[in-house]
Amino acid sequence: MTTLLSSISHSRGSIPRNGVSSLSKLFTTLHPESKSKDLLMAEEDRARFREFLHGKCKSGKIDLNEAFYFFDYMIHMQPTPPMSSFGILLTALVKNKHYADVISLHTRMNFVGLVPNLITSNILINCFYKMSRVCDGFVVFGALLRRDFNPSDVTFTCLIKGLCTEGKPMEATRLLKKMIAFGCRPSVVTFATVIHGLCQVKIRLLPSGYMNK
Repeated sequence: MTTLLSSISHSRGSIPRNGVSSLSKLFTTLHPESKSKDLLMAEEDRARFREFLHGKCKSGKIDLNEAFYFFDYMIHMQPTPPMSSFGILLTALVKNKHYADVISLHTRMNFVGLVPNLITSNILINCFYKMSRVCDGFVVFGALLRRDFNPSDVTFTCLIKGLCTEGKPMEATRLLKKMIAFGCRPSVVTFATVIHGLCQVKIRLLPSGYMNK
């Protein structure tokens, strides 16, 4: 007993200025099995994460609570996963029409200091279009320009769809011209969206009963 007390006393007396004693190191090294257990659990979590991301997300068969769980897991990972991984998760949520949840998670990404790329920004713009919030989509569009991103045809097409949905095909046509001025080539979908929007306006302007003749 005396020997044990003297050894502890000696250890306490040898605590360096950084606060780490040889005794604390002793207790840390006494349980190597706990370290290996933690490593095993961490590896199991990563395996589950990979299965979720590359299996369930890509198939679109995801549970909303599970998506939230792995999103939290991702933002706390060291190192942080690439933005493409967040894009896979957000895309899976869009496929399941969880537009408001995507917007919420995107806000959290900004809050923790994660910088969205063009793909995740396009996903956000698409969600705003789906929720008839095209004005918010243009806010994201402006942020992309301020960060010197070159908007893609997906970016413009989502905004053009939003304008046409709100019954503003002339504004959509002007945005189409800007799109070309940006050096961005419109897709068949882009042209079809504008044409459909213009046709809808023409139909509304026709006299009542004209289409039944």
